[in-house]
Amino acid sequence: MRFKYKSILIGVSLTLLAFAKTSHAFVLTVTQTPGGPGKNYTLSWTAAALSTTSAVTTYFIYEQFGDNDVVEGGGNLIGTVKTETSFVVNDDLVGTRGFRVHSVDSLDATFNDDSGTVIHRFIHTSQTNPSPTVGITDGDGTQRGVNQTWTFTYFMDDSAYVTMQIFPPGTGFSYNANGFPTGALGGVLPVKTLIDRTPRSGELAAGTISNKDDTWDSRSSSGIIVGNGIYYMLISATLDPGGAYTTLPAGETYLRSAEVINVPVDILRIINLQATGITQTNAISKISYTLTGDSNVRVLIAQPGSAFLVDSAGLIQAVNRGTGLIDNTLVVSSFTFQRKAGDEVESWDGTSSTGTVMASGVYPVGVSATDDYGNHAVDNSGNDFPIFTTITLERKAGSQTGTTTTSDTTPPTIATLTPADGSSSNSSVTSITAQFTDASTGGSAINLSGCSIVVRDPNSATVTGTSANSGTDSLIFTPALPMKTSGKYTVSVTAADTAGNSATYTRSFTIDIRLDSSALDSTTSLFPNPAKNGSTTIRYALSVDASTNIDIFNILGERVFSATYDDANAPTIDHVWDLKNNSGKKVGSGLYLVRIKSTAPGSKAETTKKLVVVQ
Repeated sequence: MRFKYKSILIGVSLTLLAFAKTSHAFVLTVTQTPGGPGKNYTLSWTAAALSTTSAVTTYFIYEQFGDNDVVEGGGNLIGTVKTETSFVVNDDLVGTRGFRVHSVDSLDATFNDDSGTVIHRFIHTSQTNPSPTVGITDGDGTQRGVNQTWTFTYFMDDSAYVTMQIFPPGTGFSYNANGFPTGALGGVLPVKTLIDRTPRSGELAAGTISNKDDTWDSRSSSGIIVGNGIYYMLISATLDPGGAYTTLPAGETYLRSAEVINVPVDILRIINLQATGITQTNAISKISYTLTGDSNVRVLIAQPGSAFLVDSAGLIQAVNRGTGLIDNTLVVSSFTFQRKAGDEVESWDGTSSTGTVMASGVYPVGVSATDDYGNHAVDNSGNDFPIFTTITLERKAGSQTGTTTTSDTTPPTIATLTPADGSSSNSSVTSITAQFTDASTGGSAINLSGCSIVVRDPNSATVTGTSANSGTDSLIFTPALPMKTSGKYTVSVTAADTAGNSATYTRSFTIDIRLDSSALDSTTSLFPNPAKNGSTTIRYALSVDASTNIDIFNILGERVFSATYDDANAPTIDHVWDLKNNSGKKVGSGLYLVRIKSTAPGSKAETTKKLVVVQ
């Protein structure tokens, strides 16, 4: 690797300036010239606030290899500029790197400022958005898990050996000093290794051609379809130790990037099942639903008052409510089809399988599906209960088998849902409210007793809770515990009216509670400070459970104390330092830097605070 800048040593006075109070934060962006190694990086930032119009701002630009925050005043000093708000790094920076800019006001140190860290990743999704690592899509180009196959798309700064491994739900990962995940905790083995040190190309055609041939078919290494859940893909990229990379700068490794990517597996579902009624103007009932995988589908229409169950073969069966047993005499009609993944529509003309015209009534219709892998379909909430809705058949008054009369055959819809479909929340969710509307002209109203809300968490588990009516048109679901696990939540809402029409709608929202360096910094305090009485308390808050490292350095940069804590998310977390080093000896009086670094699956946060010790 050719480095066209030199490290610059700075003295204690400049170091102290670098750690002066910062409260006027400016924004740093990194723009990358696409097209492979040898590219330039342009760092640009908004101007820091000046103490007076006669003051001059000097900007110090720092760089650091890896996926860690660049500690304020730390990293490699790669340049300085005065008043300008941009800097070009002309370098073969192939690798994940953090950049940070610190400003120094010539007249007032309290106006010294800092941009925080911006990370460029060796593996990324696009040149215009270099932070996300890998894009994932399913068999139909969405993220519903259709056809069991996930495709991974990514760019790299340069050609490298890529390894992709799939790990089971619940896996934790260890991280090296550069902030890269290096393996699973507890010796957990991968479900499948997709590629192992396989050569993959760096950016081609000015960053417009990506790697997009790496896939996972939701099978284990033995060829068996895995169970539903949130799986983790560990992807890493390692340079070949030759050519331009024969030697590397100190502290850097040939491992240039590694990330853990969430991969949801949701093998086979029937979602959005609904049916239209049969009336004088609508002689055919349309039974519509969506499949997430190719499968054999059975549609069964039963006598009014019947129940359903799914047998051991995954087939929907009519059940006598009184005995609880399968009763084929209750079957009005059944159909079996081979259907592709996607939206499907079946039809029923209101007659039995023998051609008998059926009388007026509310006929339950159930749907089941099995695929060639032996999976039985569940509904969108993940329940393996029978999947069904109803068909309202209304004949002309005075005739149970004659023509039908105009009536309400349209199921209600969702007017509003809170949280909204497709929305994202950065805090816990304590309730879900569905408000229904019925646009029909048949005189029916919302039947809240027939409405329901079922929620599945990101791990496909059903969220326990209670539902309560609100007014005449709304239903409120309250979970037993606030929903705070990050990920996608699926909401299955059934709307029903007094005419017997019903439909089930699928919606979703995302909870994304992540560690954030600015939030960690704002909640961190050290007291007493100065520390005079043999101890000080380090207090901070975390939004998620995390592993936290607290490292304390003296003014020479020597680590005097280090400890690791397993912190549960809480608004107040306290750890007491007894002003002794790790050997149990009292530290001397002076200025110390307390670095707090918390790591959780998918996010990290870091902050550094100053502490004065008087012994």
